[in-house]
Amino acid sequence: MIRYFTRSVQLCLFQTLLLILSSGLPGFTQPPDDPIDPIAYAAMIGTGFDVGWAQFPGVMNNYTEQVVIDYASEGFTNARIRTHFDLSPELLVHLDSVVTHCLRHGVLPIVAYESEEAEEDPTRTNLEKVVKWWGDFAFYFRNHSHKLAFNLFIEVTHTLGDLPPDTLNLWYQHIIPAIRESNPDRILILPPRGAYPEGLGSLVVPPETGYYYMAEWHDYAGGPTKLLSPDKLHKRWTTGTEIERDQIGISIETALEWTVQTGKPTWMGAWMAGKLNEPDYYTPEEECIFATHMVKEFARYQMPWSTNAHQHFYDVSTLEWLPGRQLLLEALKGKYLEEANRMFLYTGLDYNGRMKPVEIGFYDYDFLERYDLADQIRSAKIPWGFVLETFSDPGFTGNKQVITGDQSNLDGIPIASFKFRDIAFTDYVLGTGNPSNVTQGYAYPNPFCGQFRLMLEPGEEVSVRIYDLRGRCLFMTSGLNGTDVLAPGLEEGMYLLKVTSPTEEWTQSIICT
Repeated sequence: MIRYFTRSVQLCLFQTLLLILSSGLPGFTQPPDDPIDPIAYAAMIGTGFDVGWAQFPGVMNNYTEQVVIDYASEGFTNARIRTHFDLSPELLVHLDSVVTHCLRHGVLPIVAYESEEAEEDPTRTNLEKVVKWWGDFAFYFRNHSHKLAFNLFIEVTHTLGDLPPDTLNLWYQHIIPAIRESNPDRILILPPRGAYPEGLGSLVVPPETGYYYMAEWHDYAGGPTKLLSPDKLHKRWTTGTEIERDQIGISIETALEWTVQTGKPTWMGAWMAGKLNEPDYYTPEEECIFATHMVKEFARYQMPWSTNAHQHFYDVSTLEWLPGRQLLLEALKGKYLEEANRMFLYTGLDYNGRMKPVEIGFYDYDFLERYDLADQIRSAKIPWGFVLETFSDPGFTGNKQVITGDQSNLDGIPIASFKFRDIAFTDYVLGTGNPSNVTQGYAYPNPFCGQFRLMLEPGEEVSVRIYDLRGRCLFMTSGLNGTDVLAPGLEEGMYLLKVTSPTEEWTQSIICT
């Protein structure tokens, strides 16, 4: 006999099944650990991949715990577990296995959901489907470790991403309470419309969210491009010019401004180390250079990340890392950062002649004599974020020149001693007024030694705050017409400076030396 059930009865049966499936799990009454502060959680995310372990049927059929063991053995600490299927008992059991394996092997599991149908056609009916998906999913996983986080969308694109931000905010007003019914203090990760960090400012987080949330944004999700089209310029990467290298820092700083405003951290949830969906678009060497720069910038700003995507590096059917991606995998792990921190001196123009690699340090005339470089340096390759300071006389005296980028022709610059060091440790000081990214040549961020004087127009009251990169306010002061900032207790490192006056407000990164 065929039995027909009403929708309410079907929902009741599914909830009962969820209860049966989850009741046999360890820690049935509550999660086995305490809630995790969002700032602490962001620090735990570290580095990882967007993974298809619950996204592609072929991958799901071949998935075993060994996949996570191999993953963790390479040092990756988070897995952004993407899925787009309707919720079913089979999917829940599979996701349960993946989450359990991640927790067992020290990998933070972050489940990200995508409903293309809802994003392409954001009707009330489709919203209800997404609310139900997250409500049922959250109910099933309510007793799992707080290390499991919920990333509410893989990315907000299609029609939903094109609509005014009020629409997405309305969706969050419905989705988040459905999750909080069973998970009152689990980390929820909210992406903005369009995925880019510029959209973070339009997020209105509903009060039901509570304390335990953060944001996810991404850029270069499909990799960089060589195209010159206006809508792709921020993703352009050819040889790694100054403008090209600057783009990821601009994106990160935009996200950090939101952190300053809200006190909540963000996570770079998807970027691709090359055009990996288009073979031969970049050479392996070009991919490694781009990836190394990205990894270096994320480390500089203490920004956790996941890269797109695991299937480009690992074959779940053979349980092997792909040999053709080994160089790029090593770049993601930071193997080439040391090389990126070296300067190369050449005895010929245009990087020809004998080449001498140089580590960070001070080099007097005896060094030049020892390596037959006295009066012989004619070009230099200087890595991004570093500076070459040349002196016309031994002992770091005489005429001084500051060089912050590759120089194909150094003729006419006498070099009898030189310093090669990170921009963070140069003698530059933060200027007055509204600092820009280039107040001292290419020196950026502008270092300061814990104190500076900020002056504005007469009659304007100014307040100054200094935050760490997790959004915690470490120093604040105010004054009329300007103020002296005296913060000698700050440790060396990067901070965010926020200045507010009646006529303007701006935030910029600064380095304390």
